[in-house]
Amino acid sequence: MIFGMGLMFFLGVVTGVIGVGGMILIIPYMVYVLHYSLKTTIAITTFTGVFISLFAIIARIPSGSMDWEFAILLGVGGLIGGLIAPSLSAKIPDAILKLSLNTLLFIIIMTVIVDLISII
Repeated sequence: MIFGMGLMFFLGVVTGVIGVGGMILIIPYMVYVLHYSLKTTIAITTFTGVFISLFAIIARIPSGSMDWEFAILLGVGGLIGGLIAPSLSAKIPDAILKLSLNTLLFIIIMTVIVDLISII
C-alpha cells in the first residue's frame, strides 16, 4: 500500500513536470507485477488519472501555458471516448486487450529508442 502510494506520487510528479501520461507507466506494473486483471487496472488508473490530471491543470493555470481552445477540443473528444470505452472494453476478451496494451507499449518503446538514436 505504501509502495503504491509512493509510486503514484512519483508518477504524479513525472506527469506534472513533463506532461507524460503516467498511467502508461503504471498499467504494465499493475498487470505484470501485481497481477491485476487488465480491466481492473484500467478502472483503477482511470480513477487515479482524473486526480493527477486535475491537480496538474490547476498547477499549470498560473503559468499561462494552457491552449484552452485545443485543450477543450481534446477534452470533449476524451469525454466522448471515455463514455464509449467501458461498454466496448466489457465486450473485448482480456487476451485481445492485453495484445492491444503490449502493441501500444511496443510502439512507445520503439518510438523512444528511435528518438534516442537520433539524438546520438
